[in-house]
Amino acid sequence: MVQRTLIFLVAVLVAYACASTKTVVDVSIGTWDYVVKGTPEGDITGNFVIAKTGDTYTGYVEGAQGRTDLRDVTIENDQLKSNFDYSGYTIMLTGTFAGDTFDGKISVDYNDFPLTATKRQ
Repeated sequence: MVQRTLIFLVAVLVAYACASTKTVVDVSIGTWDYVVKGTPEGDITGNFVIAKTGDTYTGYVEGAQGRTDLRDVTIENDQLKSNFDYSGYTIMLTGTFAGDTFDGKISVDYNDFPLTATKRQ
């Protein structure tokens, strides 16, 4: 009986040690090369960067028109919601991270344009 109890306690301790050292990888962090399809200006390419300090996400988007900061960046369950200014418009950026890919859209006024991105290695 004592031996079974001891084996059970060792198994519980090993399981607890493994669970407490597990590192959760945030797939959203990094540089993402994107393409936006079908805009009035044609297809648009560039990159966006997501960073995290503590519990706060930040980032910027970069393209032919330059660089602008992302505002109100929230990421929950691999879902991104943010916005930024471009040519006098507020652009909404939403989508889902899945490993090294991002599938989303940008929205301005009442128009949506598909955006896909690949994480740089």
